[in-house]
Amino acid sequence: MIDLPMKALFNVKERSAASTWRRVLENSQTTRGWLLKLALVVSGGLTCEIAIAAFLFSREVLRIGRKSGLLFLALYLKQCSSSLQVAYGGTGYSPSRLPFPVSLTRSGYPRIIPRFHRLIIQRKDERADRLVKMYLSWFSLSKVIRLAKPVSKATFSTITTEVADLDRILEGLVPSSALWPSRIRYALDYKYNTETAWADIDWFDRFVGPVLPTMETSFPGVPLMFGKLSQSVEGGGKRRVFAIGNYVKQRLLKPYHDWLMAILRRLPTDGTFCQEAPLVCLVGRKHVYSFDLSAATDRWPLTLLMALLSLGPTLAASVVQSALGFNTFTVSRPFVRRSTDVCFTAGQPLGYYASWPLFTLSHHWVVWMAAARVYPRRRFKDYAILGDDVVIADPMVAKEYTLLVDALGVKISYQKSLISSSGAFEFAKRFFASMGRADLSPISLRSLMMCKSVIGLLQMIDKYSIINIALLARLGGAGYRVLARLNVRRSGSDYMLLSKSLVEVSRLDSIGGWVAPKELRLVPDELVFDGEVEILERTLIHNWVRAWLKSLSWYYSVALDDNVRLEDLFDHPVVETSWRRSNKVPDLINFGLLWKCYDMVSMRGVNWRPNILPSIPITHSRWILGGFSGRDFIMAPVEFLTPPVKTARK
Repeated sequence: MIDLPMKALFNVKERSAASTWRRVLENSQTTRGWLLKLALVVSGGLTCEIAIAAFLFSREVLRIGRKSGLLFLALYLKQCSSSLQVAYGGTGYSPSRLPFPVSLTRSGYPRIIPRFHRLIIQRKDERADRLVKMYLSWFSLSKVIRLAKPVSKATFSTITTEVADLDRILEGLVPSSALWPSRIRYALDYKYNTETAWADIDWFDRFVGPVLPTMETSFPGVPLMFGKLSQSVEGGGKRRVFAIGNYVKQRLLKPYHDWLMAILRRLPTDGTFCQEAPLVCLVGRKHVYSFDLSAATDRWPLTLLMALLSLGPTLAASVVQSALGFNTFTVSRPFVRRSTDVCFTAGQPLGYYASWPLFTLSHHWVVWMAAARVYPRRRFKDYAILGDDVVIADPMVAKEYTLLVDALGVKISYQKSLISSSGAFEFAKRFFASMGRADLSPISLRSLMMCKSVIGLLQMIDKYSIINIALLARLGGAGYRVLARLNVRRSGSDYMLLSKSLVEVSRLDSIGGWVAPKELRLVPDELVFDGEVEILERTLIHNWVRAWLKSLSWYYSVALDDNVRLEDLFDHPVVETSWRRSNKVPDLINFGLLWKCYDMVSMRGVNWRPNILPSIPITHSRWILGGFSGRDFIMAPVEFLTPPVKTARK
């Protein structure tokens, strides 16, 4: 069974609200507390050295935030994280080329890291790996700050600007003419050459078709359908724009989406379905190139997608041009102040079906073309791709890849790219060093902020493999009294039993929370006449609060009791919590509570019976399963009561 201190802890934590990102940056003590929790997960313990580093780091972070603003702080910490990865695992670069101003040392390490830790990190040993992981976790504070630059014309410039030098892109995709060897071998046979030339021109025009056919040329008379652009601020000063398409286009694209996703599932170098699967080919490689593409999905040429999906000009035009590209979307409030229309003249809108898998598959195609130039007769597998993230473990293929991407008009941000000669690489927001054998990926501060609930603690166990119960209790907010009473010497079976007990406590608390009293919403002062405030407080509000306090006392004394009966929960007090009239029916609350108990029994089995359910003797030998499928609900047979027979009066 679960210890009483742990039970009391998680009973309280299950009803605690998660912390907001603004409260993390309230003062130095709060910020330092979260930094120490991150260091606790990384190293498993705290030292005086880490405490001093957390104090210096939090003081500098708050100074930058007060002086330059929280958005500047988010961009600053994001660049510090990138610079630390490049300095530790890759080749350094000049500070003048940084996309965001950050003070670096001559070795490329951010100066916000204390000097005594920078000296240890430069050794690049096991202790240095732990410090790098700790500071990358501290720099992840930038992802918590949900701010981005204001929306302006530059926000949509990557999707509204046409691709430059389109003819250069088409050179390797579409043949310039029908000059086959059999046609030009006999140049003096004028009669044969004239007849075949006209036939070849007709074939070329019919099968190759126009460069970029549109819906108007393929299906004249069909009007354009509009969608809507929306946004999500993901933290770190990043704003992601995505499309909300209409239902007709989404249904038409769904079969192509499933087909393309089935292709990606069979590629061992793709990380769409498993981000760790393609990393197997990168472990043990010394020269690794992690490229960062700037606005790849917005600037990716549609002609490349057309050539990849060329199962016929009409089909390619319908999928790529009419459904994914050259679309007009509506941008309205609160995205912008004045509603306007934005047209995709380059790239494709993320949010449509087939948009992600088609872009990812075309990205694989570019790597295959680069590898074919270097190794014409060999299948290249030393790379990993997840959307626009690409890692190549071959110098010659990486060089050809940069040439192809530059020819497509997509820019590579070399300031954020990691070019390593020690086997370090960055893939899907995860950082690996020591030839891919050391996982130095940062601990997510967002996940740590969710540890106010039992489910948040369980996801930390699953995500970061935390096996120390005392550490888990400290992350949940346990003090020294609770930690002193913990039995830290537990076996693996006891640990699994503890995890199951936490889930059971969470489910039982959800039953009691169904009848939890809500906060009172008193009548606003502006709705009360002058001179009636005092008499209202002495009469109506006084009795209202007394009734609410009685319901609160019943909740903590009866509803939260582990041995509470279902009849006692049904007999809960009914107190209105708002001054506005509502149509809430008390019987519906009991009905929902009853189905909550049914869900618990259906998940745990018919043999599981908590104290909340009454022990009714059932004479039938087995349960009866019913419903359309025969297993939808459970019921037990009971004897019907025979109504008395009415007799005529004499």
